[in-house]
Amino acid sequence: MEVCITFKGDLTGKQATIRFIDEFHANPKAKWLEQGSPVYPTQHQLQELFRAADMISTPFELKSLPGGEWILELAVEPHSVTAIDIW
Repeated sequence: MEVCITFKGDLTGKQATIRFIDEFHANPKAKWLEQGSPVYPTQHQLQELFRAADMISTPFELKSLPGGEWILELAVEPHSVTAIDIW
């Protein structure tokens, strides 16, 4: 699904990052299933699960619009969570 968020105010020089939790990002269950659903994961498997749970920050572009507005356009997966940081 395409999402468009409009911001009012001056965001000149600001940066944005996006983090997702969905089927493809920050999904340790998928990794656990890929591992064969171990009841007692090994130390190595646990490390992989922790890495699979990480929310990775990805830089994202804020686009300037006429009239001092800014827009952020992104695609999100159904049943997902998206964190947007602007600083």
